[in-house]
Amino acid sequence: MRVGERIAHYELLEELGHGGMGAVFRVKDLNTGQEVALKVLPPELSLNPALLQRFRREIVTLRQLHHPGIIRILDLGTEGRTNYFAMEYAGGGNLERFLEHEGGRLPVEQAVEIMLQLCEALDYAHSKNIVHRDIKPSNILLTEGGHPKLTDFGIAKVVEATRMTVTGGIVGTVDYMAPEQAEGRVIGPKTDVYSLGVLLYQMTTGRLPFKGETPSEVIQKHRWSLPEPPRNLNPEIPENLSKAIEDMLQKDPAKRVPSVRALIRFLQKVKEQMHPTDPSKQPTVYNLEAFVSPERDTSVEAPPASPAPSRPTHVPAASAAAQPRGRRWSYDEKQPPDWVGRLWLLLGLLLLAVLVAGILFHGPLLRLLRGSAPAATMLAQGLEAERTGNYEEAKELYRKIVETYLESREAEDARAGLMRIARTTEQEWLLKRTMADVSDAERMGFLDLARDWLTVMKKHWPADPRVTRELERVEQMLEEEARSPGAATSPAP
Repeated sequence: MRVGERIAHYELLEELGHGGMGAVFRVKDLNTGQEVALKVLPPELSLNPALLQRFRREIVTLRQLHHPGIIRILDLGTEGRTNYFAMEYAGGGNLERFLEHEGGRLPVEQAVEIMLQLCEALDYAHSKNIVHRDIKPSNILLTEGGHPKLTDFGIAKVVEATRMTVTGGIVGTVDYMAPEQAEGRVIGPKTDVYSLGVLLYQMTTGRLPFKGETPSEVIQKHRWSLPEPPRNLNPEIPENLSKAIEDMLQKDPAKRVPSVRALIRFLQKVKEQMHPTDPSKQPTVYNLEAFVSPERDTSVEAPPASPAPSRPTHVPAASAAAQPRGRRWSYDEKQPPDWVGRLWLLLGLLLLAVLVAGILFHGPLLRLLRGSAPAATMLAQGLEAERTGNYEEAKELYRKIVETYLESREAEDARAGLMRIARTTEQEWLLKRTMADVSDAERMGFLDLARDWLTVMKKHWPADPRVTRELERVEQMLEEEARSPGAATSPAP
């Protein structure tokens, strides 16, 4: 599709962006003359009727969202094999381009203001039982006045549910993806809280909390690594805000900031402290629980509303009179005991006992069913494998401990082992790479340069025998070269 072409009653004026979930154009609605944005979905969507039907249902649901911080969906249609939907056009570009224009980092006050507006929009969506699932700068559009608006609600949900990998990999952007989403576990409002934490980290520090050469490496860091505290990277970030960002990035959703509503109240307090009406007041100490209000905080996991009571059944007077007063629940020969009711009560008590036992013995039972060795034994095996350099076996054992024994002391030691192996393998790769450079320098006759490199390496790896042996060998070669009569000097680098 090119600029100037038409889709239904929309004339394409400009392509705004293109990605795995389709292309976005600025178009003119020939019926109204209004400029809107048109999202043209990937052609693969039309090949799956069930997916297409579900996507349409999602769009119909999203059309009910009316909030100043959410891009409104205006129309949904199909032209031949092309599926599209029209939405409100925001003329200020997106947050990704704005961050690039600003050098990657925003003033803390501006970042807090943008985050507050996004949280208000998300809190509204969560109250409607809708989770965004794909919060990232390119999905945050800006008005000409600079106000952020969320877009692309629900699209990732449809694609993720059907395992359709339009981009050839994981649905969503791994840089902003919560651990539970990357692992395919149940997600909820706190999944959006994690993505907001990544975004706020980026806006205030100018960098992402986790980087890697491959998406898989980034996902593993989201699952296991701890981010650098934001205040270490930008001292202008208030201490309480830095700790709040770290809580937004907790791996365990249960330990994460409890809701977007609680985050709003906290950010409002941070904003007030930036412009205090009373300079004598001390900054609020970080305690996010103080901003939690259960009666106001929304959650998709909230239980459904109770059904409306049915109309009471009219009981004829004769039937009511037939019941002996004062003896309805008594036991005598005229009213035998309610054995059926007692049986149901007994079954209910048995079920309750089974549930309690399942909760109490969930961990041991799970370990028994999985046939896993005790955590201490597995940890010892992992340490031995790590000591002998068998890092793959050690990582596999550590991962099993973390996944099976959850919050145990052995799981904490296993997490530390995973981090230790990551650092060791990285150092090993760097050592091998530098040793290769030394060999190249030696082969080309630059013995002085090889010795200088090895001297620097000796400071970084003082206990590594390979570096010591190589340094001694090169120094011996230099001495022999100096002693030999008429020795030629090494060529200058």
